[in-house]
Amino acid sequence: MTELEQHLQSIPHTLAMNPQAQALRSLLEAVVVARNSRDAIAALGLLQKAVEGLLDATSGADADLLLRYRECHLLVLKALQDGRAYGSPWCNKQITRCLIECRDEYKYNVEAVELLIRNHLVNMQQYDLHLAQSMENGLNYMAVAFAMQLVKILLVDERSVAHVTEADLFHTIETLMRINAHSRGNAPEGLPQLMEVVRSNYEAMIDRAHGGPNFMMHSGISQASEYDDPPGLREKAEYLLREWVNLYHSAAAGRDSTKAFSAFVGQMHQQGILKTDDLITRFFRLCTEMCVEISYRAQAEQQHNPAANPTMIRAKCYHNLDAFVRLIALLVKHSGEATNTVTKINLLNKVLGIVVGVLLQDHDVRQSEFQQLPYHRIFIMLLLELNAPEHVLETINFQTLTAFCNTFHILRPTKAPGFVYAWLELISHRIFIARMLAHTPQQKGWPMYAQLLIDLFKYLAPFLRNVELTKPMQILYKGTLRVLLVLLHDFPEFLCDYHYGFCDVIPPNCIQLRNLILSAFPRNMRLPDPFTPNLKVGL
Repeated sequence: MTELEQHLQSIPHTLAMNPQAQALRSLLEAVVVARNSRDAIAALGLLQKAVEGLLDATSGADADLLLRYRECHLLVLKALQDGRAYGSPWCNKQITRCLIECRDEYKYNVEAVELLIRNHLVNMQQYDLHLAQSMENGLNYMAVAFAMQLVKILLVDERSVAHVTEADLFHTIETLMRINAHSRGNAPEGLPQLMEVVRSNYEAMIDRAHGGPNFMMHSGISQASEYDDPPGLREKAEYLLREWVNLYHSAAAGRDSTKAFSAFVGQMHQQGILKTDDLITRFFRLCTEMCVEISYRAQAEQQHNPAANPTMIRAKCYHNLDAFVRLIALLVKHSGEATNTVTKINLLNKVLGIVVGVLLQDHDVRQSEFQQLPYHRIFIMLLLELNAPEHVLETINFQTLTAFCNTFHILRPTKAPGFVYAWLELISHRIFIARMLAHTPQQKGWPMYAQLLIDLFKYLAPFLRNVELTKPMQILYKGTLRVLLVLLHDFPEFLCDYHYGFCDVIPPNCIQLRNLILSAFPRNMRLPDPFTPNLKVGL
């Protein structure tokens, strides 16, 4: 209160009748009333007055007076937030409620809201949800413009508010991304550029804050290059992998290898593999490397002996790969409690990250000698295993599909061109397309699948633009056309929704590709017969 009085006395006489100076006197009177009554209702009235006063402040006033005005209102709010008064939980909850419920002409004052957030006075989770809902999927232009400004100030411009991350504005960013994706060229000015900047940190930052799936995947990728294994671990992993392959192929393995798995978990415990997360990670990395190495050796046999049966060579590769995939699937299904989906998804993301890390290293080292087969088999069999009609898998299906989409996005053709044919086969597999575009409710899989197609178009673009279609590129182009024809026939609404984003990355000279996408129309729409006499086409 003394500080408030000092601020008031420091205001020059020439500004005594200024509305902001009068508002400060009114604020001081409210402080006196609240202090004398020591009543929660009076404190709430004071809090509302301070929040609304901050939101009502405009930058057009005298700069020095405006600074004092804001400092005084913050002093009041921080005094109420003090543990000796009403405490942070109560105070932040009430301030957030004021922000949510105040009139529209006040609530979109971005400077005031940023000031409250900077001073730890807002419940970010509650405010984030409100802001996402208030945008009404892009219909509330004021809310969209405000959200864009706030995201830019907090997460892009100098990142001045250190305690705020992308995780705190998760729903706001998600809504802005959805508006951007569905705007079909009419996105609010600056939104595409803002989303491009935010997107780079968005997934990794959210997951790092919560130790979530994406963080697990990226840690798996980085751990794939850690070779300083404890002495004897490689021998243990080799022994266990050989044992598991034998158990998997034995007649006594039981339905879905459940009996074999129970026996094998005991062996893993005996060897100490399940003691720590680090040992489990290293075990998966070593097993992946060994399965891949066996495949390379088998394929080398065919090169040395052209008369060898290719089917037999593939079967030899699959013998180990399929057993390894079944082990991963069983460990994912049985990890943690039956109802604990977080443990299962984190393990899946970690394993996928390890396989991705091994693949990228192999791709960089072997270059033109790189073989797609073992990695393609691991991904496709794991996708099929984890999309089986089982209750435990159905409960985590969306998170599983998200993990595979993230995996395929990391392995996009521009990043691993040697894997491009296998990659196209994976993203166009009937199970994957059906799960992403048909079975996942509320079209949640559509944006992720659209991103994968954009990854494909971006890789093709320079070759198509310059008409450099060598034999390998012709094969890839034909494969792309076939995928688009399937989508045009089975999911035309998907192509309608994302046509702008697709055509934006396809070169203008690619008439065939663009026409395929632009010819899509919803299945419930009946197009007029172009040969109808006197047909009028409205523009």
